[in-house]
Amino acid sequence: MIFKGLKNILLAGFLMSLVEILISSNSIPEAKFELLIVYTLAFSCAYFIFAVPFQLFIHIKGFFKKFSILSLSLYILGSFFAFFIINISDFNLELSFFKQINTYIHIFMTAIIFWVCDSICFDDKG
Repeated sequence: MIFKGLKNILLAGFLMSLVEILISSNSIPEAKFELLIVYTLAFSCAYFIFAVPFQLFIHIKGFFKKFSILSLSLYILGSFFAFFIINISDFNLELSFFKQINTYIHIFMTAIIFWVCDSICFDDKG
């Protein structure tokens, strides 16, 4: 379980890093792939802090089924919570942050990537 969880976190962190690098650049030749390791570590840490508690809840309570919409919904909720916590971490509650479409794209992308990796790395028996 621990190895599968670590593999899930690193795979999701790597994929989200690729998405972030490609989105933040105008074209593939301009993409800064040298930041891939740094981004992967950062996203993997964020997934470990925010997504793993939801993942453990889903697996322990028996809600886990491959590509379950319930799991995706919980990961989206967790992603929204994580972005909210990160946004207010500077002790300035700035809700205009949630009026930007990029925020919601990141919320859904982080949740969907973790959900897909979770469904690939774990079987229904846990």
